[in-house]
Amino acid sequence: MDRVVGFESAFEEAWRCIEDGSVRIIGLFGMGGVGKTTLLTKIYNELVQSGLSYDFVLWIVVSKQANSDKIQKDVWRKLNLPESEMENSSREDIATKIFNVMKRTKFLLFLDDLWNRIDLVSIGIPSTSNQNELKIIFTTRSEEVCGSMQADRSIKLECLPTDKALELFQEKVGKETWIAHPDIPKLAENLAEECKCLPLALITVGRAMASKRSPHEWKHAIEVLRNRPHTFSGMRNDVFAPLEFSYKSLPDETLKKCFLYCAMLPVDYGIRKDELILLWIAEGFLDQYGHDIHKARNYGESIIGSLTRACLLESLVVVEPFGLVINGLVINVKMHEVVRDMALVIISESGSNNNKVVLNEDFRLIGSDEQRDRWKDAEIVSLWSDYCGMDWFPTNLSSTNLCTMILRDIHLQILQDGVFSSMPSLKVLDLSYNRFLSKLPEDIGKLSNLRYLNIGGTPIIRLPLELKNLKKLKILLIGVDCEYVPKEVISNLDSLTVFRWMNSSGSLTQEEQLSMIGDLEVKKEISEVSLSFRFAESVKKLLNSCKLQTRLRSLIMVDCLNMTSVIVLSSIAKRMEHLSELYICYCNELEEIRVINMEEMESSDDQRILGVSNLRDEGCFSDLCSIAIVFCERLKDVSSIILYAANLMHLYIHHCSSMQELVIDDNGEGSENNSNRTFSQLTTLYLIQLDKLESISRRELSFSSLKSILVYDCPGLKKLPFNRDSAKSLKEIRGKKEWWDGLHWDDPATGGVFSQKFVEIDQEG
Repeated sequence: MDRVVGFESAFEEAWRCIEDGSVRIIGLFGMGGVGKTTLLTKIYNELVQSGLSYDFVLWIVVSKQANSDKIQKDVWRKLNLPESEMENSSREDIATKIFNVMKRTKFLLFLDDLWNRIDLVSIGIPSTSNQNELKIIFTTRSEEVCGSMQADRSIKLECLPTDKALELFQEKVGKETWIAHPDIPKLAENLAEECKCLPLALITVGRAMASKRSPHEWKHAIEVLRNRPHTFSGMRNDVFAPLEFSYKSLPDETLKKCFLYCAMLPVDYGIRKDELILLWIAEGFLDQYGHDIHKARNYGESIIGSLTRACLLESLVVVEPFGLVINGLVINVKMHEVVRDMALVIISESGSNNNKVVLNEDFRLIGSDEQRDRWKDAEIVSLWSDYCGMDWFPTNLSSTNLCTMILRDIHLQILQDGVFSSMPSLKVLDLSYNRFLSKLPEDIGKLSNLRYLNIGGTPIIRLPLELKNLKKLKILLIGVDCEYVPKEVISNLDSLTVFRWMNSSGSLTQEEQLSMIGDLEVKKEISEVSLSFRFAESVKKLLNSCKLQTRLRSLIMVDCLNMTSVIVLSSIAKRMEHLSELYICYCNELEEIRVINMEEMESSDDQRILGVSNLRDEGCFSDLCSIAIVFCERLKDVSSIILYAANLMHLYIHHCSSMQELVIDDNGEGSENNSNRTFSQLTTLYLIQLDKLESISRRELSFSSLKSILVYDCPGLKKLPFNRDSAKSLKEIRGKKEWWDGLHWDDPATGGVFSQKFVEIDQEG
């Protein structure tokens, strides 16, 4: 049996679940090759040797091809029941006999490699609601299976930490080879890095190198694994094949297309989830929803969820700047490098895709003798990150078949006139995050089939008037530095559905902002707008616009002059059903943010209320998942908006020196219900440099979805609103050691539980 390296914490968590009488079903999930079966075997052997009293400890290998009949027969045989009785019995009779044997026993059932839900009761396994003592532990590649099996605890196995990965790799290489030459340990470290900490890849490559004692062999192995991994000994059959099985198990072609599209991302590159979905929409993958951008987005979210739960994509929350030093919490998705290598093999082996995709790995072709033929046939060019470092783009490439061109974050400086003249089929153009690209060529107006244009993160100040000719353009994403969009551009883009212009430079006058709002109001096709404003009158007009209330997706209020309060009627908040991101930054005069209902409005003569409507109060800000409030020195609390934003997932509050409490409970009515609802969907909480903050909430909250907290320079926060049953999904609490040591706990045992989650951060945060 392979020694368990790097899974000590997962083993300890699983063992605690076994000892916990309230936990009956435990799911271990993770990507193929991450070590689920190895860990399950370790748990099984420890149980057998531990002397824990179980009448039966059963191990059943399920696999993709297994059905209930096979599993039932395996259970029968593991119970040592007579084979002859099973041969002459119906499925129902077999289930009854298994049940009668097990119903009064204490047993533990191990199920390895579960792909779908299994009805264990129909097999004869007693229900976990029975009084007998039973445990069921299973492995799966899909978090969805954990849900369908109603696991009491789901434990995700991640790839190994770097030091543990090298330890496992060294073990498989063997001591004799490791010390055969002084250069080998360093070369081995480089080779192990190419395995990206995936245990199965480390084991496969380590065993392949066990007899290689020449540094030249190791250098060659690094080159092969880096550039042609599918040709490395054992990788195709032992590593890629299990991962490809996960791909083939995806339920429909749309999921498979969206998955393979993610392979265009370079190694270790994350992309914002919402931007990836917009790319899928532009490519036509989600066309079954026609012009309904909201249904298409929901479908895209579902696809990312399915791929993430199948452990084919990774999802992570990152702090991302939105111009100046405005930060917010966003969800990025990325693909593990070994999974990406597998996906690229699938792409290369599909006959229709040969020589039609140019990726980062092909960048060497730029300027070479091979480039003309390769680019002439290319349908997709996808170059990301400074790995490429291309400051210009050649104009002499004939690319009549090119449909998608992504030149993202590659230090591109110049797009010469004429570059787009030979790209009549281009549908998707992404030039984002090229921080030195200051101008678009005028012939961009010749891209008559263009559906998607992203220039976010570039210093392009003015959009060319020729953009008005892009009659098929559906998605236009403009950078924060852009100061001028010709009025004729917006009015002439007949197909424009998604418009994002997060201008945070403050270059637009109030009149220009108000004029833009008016232009957007009359665009019938627009379904989604993301905007930023620095004038209170602009914010007021936007929030009072019946047409834009339902279209607003992201709103930044930055350095808003003369804005002392934001008071929104709850009926208007309800109409903002698609508002997903709200960022309020450098509004130093802002003292309050409030949502009020009709009764409060009717009894108030406050002239600051931003709208009137007769809708009911339920469902306010129903899609609002991310809030960032930064450098609002007079703002004291954000209770109102938090209580209304029932689906809030990410909260980032930075340098609000007057804030004393996040959630203020004025009357305590319905406190138990509010405790369960407040922050019920929150996964990430960042509290940074809040000098006067004393409380998150004075009531204990469940925080049922919370995974990560960061508290930095909040000296007055001496207590967290936790009890022993709070934050069951929490992975980490990050902060300074002196802050953590100074926390007060009503129940010291609660502090002990959460101390296991504490991660110390340095003085830089």
